[in-house]
Amino acid sequence: MEYVSEGQKLLMTDFWGRIYLPIGIWLLLIVILIGALVVKYSFGNWTPERKNPYETETLGLPRGLFRAILTLTLLFITVMFELANLYSGAASEENFIQWLTAFQMMIAFYFGSKVMHHITSTDRHKAKFETEQKTQLLASQMPTTNTPASGTQSEEFYDEEAAG
Repeated sequence: MEYVSEGQKLLMTDFWGRIYLPIGIWLLLIVILIGALVVKYSFGNWTPERKNPYETETLGLPRGLFRAILTLTLLFITVMFELANLYSGAASEENFIQWLTAFQMMIAFYFGSKVMHHITSTDRHKAKFETEQKTQLLASQMPTTNTPASGTQSEEFYDEEAAG
C-alpha cells in the first residue's frame, strides 16, 4: 500500500475543490437564471387580452431556451471533468474518445431536436395547406343552390306572424 502524505491529500482536496466549486457555482447561477425567467415569463403581467405567447412551452419559457441551458450546462460540466481528468494524469486516448462521443451526443441532442421541430412545423403547414386546397376543391365541385340573401325570407318559410 502506498503512503499518501498530508500535503498530497491537501493537494487532491484542493484539486477537487477547484473542479466542484465552479460546477456548483454554475448550477446555482442556472437555477437563479431559470427562476428569474420563470417569474418573468410564467408569472409576468399577462392579461386575458395579452396572453403569454410561450405558455405551451416548457415552464412557459421561449422555445429552445430550456434546451439551450441544459446543453450548455452539460457542456460546461463535461469540460470541467475532462480538465480534471487531464490534470490528474489519468487521461488516456480512450478517455478522450469517450468524452468526444459524449460531446457529440450533446450536440446531436441540441441540433437534432431543433431539426425535428422544423420538420414537424413544416409538416403542420403542409397539412394545413393541403386541407385548405381540398376544402376549396370540394366547395367548387358542390352544386350551388339559390338561397335567399341574408335577412330575406324564402316563400317556403314565410312567417305570417313576423310579417304582420
